[in-house]
Amino acid sequence: MKEKIWMRMFEYIALVLVGFLLVICIASLFFLDDFFVWREKTLLARSAEGIAMLDLSDESTAAAVLRRIEDDNNVQISIYKDNTIIYSTLRTNRPGMTGFDLLFDNGYQLTEEDVEHYRSGKFYQATDSKSNKLFVYMLNSGERTVVLSVQQTLISNAARTTGSFTLIVAGVCMVIALISSIVFARKFARPITEMNLIAKDMCSLDFSKRVNVDSDDEIGQLGRSINELSGALDSALTELNEKNKHLQNEIDAERRMDSVRKGFVASVSHELKTPISIIRGYTELLEAAPDSRRADYCECILSETDRMHKLVINLLELSKIESGMKAECSRFDLTTLSANVIDSMGRMLEDKHISLEYELPDRLEVFSDEMYLRQTLQNFLSNAISHTPDGGTVRIYTEPYGDSIRLCVYNSGSCVDEDEMENVWKSFYRGDKSRNRDSGRYGLGLSIVRACMQSLHCDYGVFNCVDGVCFWVEVKLTDAENPAKN
Repeated sequence: MKEKIWMRMFEYIALVLVGFLLVICIASLFFLDDFFVWREKTLLARSAEGIAMLDLSDESTAAAVLRRIEDDNNVQISIYKDNTIIYSTLRTNRPGMTGFDLLFDNGYQLTEEDVEHYRSGKFYQATDSKSNKLFVYMLNSGERTVVLSVQQTLISNAARTTGSFTLIVAGVCMVIALISSIVFARKFARPITEMNLIAKDMCSLDFSKRVNVDSDDEIGQLGRSINELSGALDSALTELNEKNKHLQNEIDAERRMDSVRKGFVASVSHELKTPISIIRGYTELLEAAPDSRRADYCECILSETDRMHKLVINLLELSKIESGMKAECSRFDLTTLSANVIDSMGRMLEDKHISLEYELPDRLEVFSDEMYLRQTLQNFLSNAISHTPDGGTVRIYTEPYGDSIRLCVYNSGSCVDEDEMENVWKSFYRGDKSRNRDSGRYGLGLSIVRACMQSLHCDYGVFNCVDGVCFWVEVKLTDAENPAKN
């Protein structure tokens, strides 16, 4: 079982208290009697010295002082001069009796071995006929002799009573001190235990808990330091996690980009492999072909070369936009730009007998990159013409959208599958699934539109209609980044 700090503190405090109690017990049992005897000897000596200096001529005052000494110290006083008792509390008071005679007359026995020189007088131990011991102090001061005596039983009883009372008080104090030490130890150890638990949570990367600090001592300062450390580690770890997430997102984006790049290279290789093989084959045939077939072979070579040229141009255009080339926005008339694009593609519309519905105002000033918007409208129209059946309809119109407009190109015909809505913007994607080369399409037109709109930070999208599909892009009417230019 793990030892707790408050228990260790209690054990140390209890050990010290038990030691103090043992010292008190030993002192009471072995040294208290000697201490009381020493104290009584000192008291007798001081009292005798005071009585020796007392003026006995003033009998009333001297008697009052002597009675007070007797009552306060529970002693018997005898004063004699020239072997004549002049004052005594003993029952015998005969003239011509000396101090020792006075003691012997009262039934006490004294031997010379019991004599001890103490301070300026002598200290005696006497025994009466009933074996009661008596402490006697005799002081000779000129013609006056002072004798003070006290019962040893009184001193012993006082010592025993004091010892018993001391032990009882010490025991009670011991119990109170032990209970108080438990309370103190638990209170003292509580913040340390709390800090230990919080430190363990910090090791588990949990920085939500804080130490309750209610003091300004070293423990309070340690608690505040742990709180500051926890907050700093929490902030640092949060920042590190954010950076790790950002880094992980960049790594994931790079992996997706690498996957797209590999798919792009594979698609380009696929698109270039066929025309190159055709050109190579017709070139070999051209060497041995009769004059009547050479024109046909040359026409095939020129056709495939033109396909490759268009593919390379589209790839370069897409690469240029996706490489981060900065868009150069300015004000221009979208209506005029749309009319020029339609004129350039009129032949394609006529070949398929497509009806064009043009719903733009006479003048519509926008703020965008004119080259990007021209490329977008061309690719939308080309895609619409390719997917519109002969005799179908293509419609160009605008819709208000907040501070911008949406330029929409609708074509009649089949709708786009909901599952394919996101794929139409990918490079080399063609909705017919057959990758038919006769259509002259490579699936790069809408991916170029996507790149243009992302460079302009504008939205784009597609939605199905009842009898067709509509592609749209957002076009800004004002310079949102610098209104002062408007």
